[in-house]
This record gives sequence, C-alpha cells and structure tokens, in this order.
Amino acid sequence: MRTSTKPTRKAEVGRIPAGYGELLDDLKTRIRASKLKASRAVNREVMTLHWHIGRSIVDRQKTDGWGEADVERLVADLGRQYPGAAMFSRSNILLMREFYLAWSEEILSRFATELEEQAVLPRPVAELPWEHNIILVNKIKAPGVRIWYAQQAVGNGWARSTLEHWIESDLHGQWAAGEKTMSKSIGKSRRGPGKSQPRR
Repeated sequence: MRTSTKPTRKAEVGRIPAGYGELLDDLKTRIRASKLKASRAVNREVMTLHWHIGRSIVDRQKTDGWGEADVERLVADLGRQYPGAAMFSRSNILLMREFYLAWSEEILSRFATELEEQAVLPRPVAELPWEHNIILVNKIKAPGVRIWYAQQAVGNGWARSTLEHWIESDLHGQWAAGEKTMSKSIGKSRRGPGKSQPRR
C-alpha cells in the first residue's frame, strides 16, 4: 500500500512561501502611496472649489455691488442645500473669499512656473489641507513666502501645529539668512584663498 506524500492542509497554512515578506512589504508600500495620491487628488479638487467660491463672491462684490446681506443669503442657501456640511458655514465661506484674495489671478501670474498645466493653484498650496492654508493666509502676507512654507509642509508632512511653530520661529527667515551666508561664502571661495580685494 502506497503512502501519500501530499502535504497536509495544516502544513500548507503554516508554511510561508519564499519571498512572501518582500511581497507583503511591497504591497503595503503601494497601498499607502495609492491612498496618499488619492487623498491629495481629492484635496486639490476641494482647494480649487474653495478658490472658485471665493472668486465668485469677490466678482459679485465688484460687478454687482454685493453686500453683507447677499453673502449671508448665499451662506443660508448653501446651508439648506447641504445641511450639516461645515464646509459651507458662514466663517468658512468668508475664509474662501480671503483664500481667493491671497491667491488671486494677479498674484498667481507672478508664479507661473509653479503652476502645472490647467491647474488653478500651485501644487503645494492645492495639496495642503484647508486648515493649513488658512494658517498661511492669516499669518503670512508675502505670496512667495507662503509658497515656501507650503512646499515645506507638504514635503515634510507637517501637522498644523508644526506649521504654526515654524512660522512663529521664522524658519523661512533663518533659511534665507543661511542662503545669503552661503552665497557670500561661495563668492569668496571663487576669489581664491588668501587673495585680498584690489585697492582703489
């Protein structure tokens, strides 16, 4: 009588195939990257929507003389259409107006190289959460500095509190000072060691 050499089900379940750990790690990395990519894509759409709502209000105020009552009516109607959506609260709608003014077409025209094709906002700004963008708009007036902090926040995965900390610590100012110092050092090195400036 022949004895079966077929592995038992218990042995099959317990055996870890060769390369399984590497495959699992690779899939987890891909899943995380895919979720992050999807999250940023959704965020870009939301930030673009906020920008368009803010622009619509500003345009109406300029062309049709909209006042506070008109904005309040818009807030109320959006609230009825989308009940429970904090996005369309009065304070948020007014912040959208400020967001647009901070990134109006006139301001964005200075940063054309930062804009991707068909994009409304610079990518780091569009990929930041709304709360981060409000901090930038409220605390920093210079658009170039705002973009710099947005780049750092996206690239380093800063939480809102971290962004506030570095703004209050003037990280950009420290960086700019370091760049200036480095530029001077490079200039001196190009003149060569031990060489003095010509006298006049």
